[in-house]
Amino acid sequence: MRFNVENVLSGVALETGIVQNINNSLYMLGDPVQEKMQHSLEQRMAIKFCVKLEKSAAETIPMLKKAFGVDCLSDRQIFRTAINLQFRRQCETCA
Repeated sequence: MRFNVENVLSGVALETGIVQNINNSLYMLGDPVQEKMQHSLEQRMAIKFCVKLEKSAAETIPMLKKAFGVDCLSDRQIFRTAINLQFRRQCETCA
C-alpha cells in the first residue's frame, strides 16, 4: 500500500499497522506523543548547534522561539539544556 494523504487521513495506514522508521525508532504514523518527542529532539539539536556557535542561553531562547513558534520548548527547558551542554563542552576541553 502506498502512502498518500487520503490513506493517512482516513486512518488506513494506522489500522493496517504500517510503521515508519525515523531516527532508528519505530512508531505508528500519526502518534501525537512521538511527533512531539521528535519535535523536541529537533529543538535540542538546535540548542546544541547554538552552544557550538558559543551562543549564550539568553541568546538561544529568542532564536528558538522565532524558529519553532508556539511549539517551542519552555524558556526553562531551553536554559537548562543549553547550560548542561555548555558545561559538558567545557569538561571535554579540560580533559
